[in-house]
Amino acid sequence: MPLTFFAFLWDPDSGRAWPRMQGLFITLGLVGTLMAFYQATQGEAPSALYLNKNNHAAFLNLLLLPLVARFVAGSTDGSRFRAASGGVIVLFLTVVFLIGSRGAFLGFIGGVLFLLWGLGIARWRRHWLLFSALVAIALLLANIGFEPTSSTGARVATLAQPGEAGASRFLIWETSVEMLREHPLWGIGLGTFWMMYPAFRHPDDASGGFFVHNDYLQIWLEAGLPGLLLILLIGWSLFRSVSAFRQRAGGNEVEVYGLTAGLAAVGVHSVFTFNLYILSILILCGLYLGRLHHHCYSTPTNWRLNLQRIRRKAFVPLLIAGLIPPFGYFLSVTLSQYYLERADKVTTENLGTADRLLGQAQGLTPALEAIRSARGELWRSTLGDLEGERAAEAFKQSVAAYLEGHRLNGYVPRPLVGLGRLYSEYPQWADEGNAAEIAEAYFTEAIRLDPRSLSARRNLAFHQLRQGDTEAALAALEGGLKYRYPPTLNLAGYYSFASQLYEEIGKDEQSIHWHTKAEAITEKIERKRTRTAPSASMHG
Repeated sequence: MPLTFFAFLWDPDSGRAWPRMQGLFITLGLVGTLMAFYQATQGEAPSALYLNKNNHAAFLNLLLLPLVARFVAGSTDGSRFRAASGGVIVLFLTVVFLIGSRGAFLGFIGGVLFLLWGLGIARWRRHWLLFSALVAIALLLANIGFEPTSSTGARVATLAQPGEAGASRFLIWETSVEMLREHPLWGIGLGTFWMMYPAFRHPDDASGGFFVHNDYLQIWLEAGLPGLLLILLIGWSLFRSVSAFRQRAGGNEVEVYGLTAGLAAVGVHSVFTFNLYILSILILCGLYLGRLHHHCYSTPTNWRLNLQRIRRKAFVPLLIAGLIPPFGYFLSVTLSQYYLERADKVTTENLGTADRLLGQAQGLTPALEAIRSARGELWRSTLGDLEGERAAEAFKQSVAAYLEGHRLNGYVPRPLVGLGRLYSEYPQWADEGNAAEIAEAYFTEAIRLDPRSLSARRNLAFHQLRQGDTEAALAALEGGLKYRYPPTLNLAGYYSFASQLYEEIGKDEQSIHWHTKAEAITEKIERKRTRTAPSASMHG
């Protein structure tokens, strides 16, 4: 957001380029809308290219509200433009309602209320009535023309009972507040919530665990009080700037109020989701802030002329200099991931090639734990085929790689699980005499970091079975059965494993229960695959 804001601010031709940028954004919004319609007809979430459909709704709100402002109060726009913008408004609103995001709905209402405050009602009464008709048409299309996963009206009605409507988010917020009590001033570090959250996570929380679903709380938790104050200061500065602009009653009111309404909608919606962590939304917000700065602030003529001269000479070099660090970072991460994936594919075929690829990945992102863990896994996978000194050396190499991975990131369980497997599966190559105890200690620490880690619990259960203790193995699995997980084949395998152990100790009722759950998950995944796979007739 800051980068796009300053890039727009320093661009000497930003005023002339703005209409083209707006057209590009609307075009992208329409493409996403068509994708969402298609996804809805296939029974999928209308999320377009977003992983989360709520972020798609936030992006559409950003585009939608400036259009609403021009539709209602754009007195210089012709009837053709108003008709076209009315059609786009219906399309965007239909998808927003189709998504059924209560936070996006509240954000949209907040943006419309801001427009009512800024533009007024009396002067544009007829246009406001037309806009109301467009909203009704969109709502009708979303609930009748398609088959949404849940009725928009029903979703909005749940806001009357916030305790039920926000139950899942309240679990995350309560846990996040517990984390905040330990780091109230400086936070835990940007982008680290997903790593530290598992140790605090509530058993009933079935979310992905990557976001707080409240941007302001997450920014406070990660960036500390300075980060929260900064984001609030941006909002306060925007409000003061627009209020001062309203007092001056200058030109461009429609655009100023429309852009501000879009930002307000995202601000309201961000109380319930993670819009401020989505790149496309941040880019658009930065450009909106730059355009608003262009309208709300003016400088004396002599300063403006000097600034324009500097801008024309320095804009391109400064823009390139500003883009190099993020571009270099994303390029190195992308290439590193590419080498990591290639290494994973050739691990069992060619040890030297896999090691070389991991070395290339490590050179690009030397602080990435995943690469060290992959290297530890690579050496561990060779132990079954090695003997003598070569096996002992491979064991040491694997231990060293896992320990380095744990040193780089001590909040994820993966390197600890790898260490546990090493000492559990190949105790003969360990220098220490109590390899079984060491393995159990590593598995236990991995579970402490992430109690929901299926891998840590399953491998601890395998370890206990190697020691001949079936009840301890079942206890390791039972600790994870109380948590809620998204349905995956990995989870189905976990439930099947628990079912087998229950059967071994004679608890048939529990065995049948978890076997049934495992089968239900597998059937659900297979049905989804069958529904999304191309039919044979399409390929002759």
